[in-house]
Amino acid sequence: MTKKIQICPQCQTPLCWKEDGAGRRWYCVRCLWSSRFAPGCRTRRQVEDLIVGEASSRRVWVNGRELLPIRSQKAYNHSPDGFSWGYGGSGPAQLALALMLLFTDRRTALGVYQAFKTAFVAGQIGDFEIPIGSVAEWLDNQGCRWSYRRRSQ
Repeated sequence: MTKKIQICPQCQTPLCWKEDGAGRRWYCVRCLWSSRFAPGCRTRRQVEDLIVGEASSRRVWVNGRELLPIRSQKAYNHSPDGFSWGYGGSGPAQLALALMLLFTDRRTALGVYQAFKTAFVAGQIGDFEIPIGSVAEWLDNQGCRWSYRRRSQ
């Protein structure tokens, strides 16, 4: 039995699939196209407000742009191998720090990234999506000043 590979209708890269409460859906980690986002469900702008992780490659995208570990490794090098998630170790700490550096200044990021790792990163299993709004809400609850400017592609 051969496995059929689905291709993204927007950027022509292979799609990943995920089971969630709404059932099985296909999505693209490169351009964030998703079979769940049919016309009338969500706008492209809302889809862009996501942090997306692909388990097979351990790559992470924020609003369709790949997040690289280099900047966070300069702040604190937990994991020379890069990002990971799903447990409480060094790879998830590196990812949490990289994400906090996107939203906050360096001092704040270094103060809250371990708590962010516990709250968001360590519990992710397989491919994941985190709405940026939930990160912003978490930072507000921590009393942190934050900002995030969506970059045009």
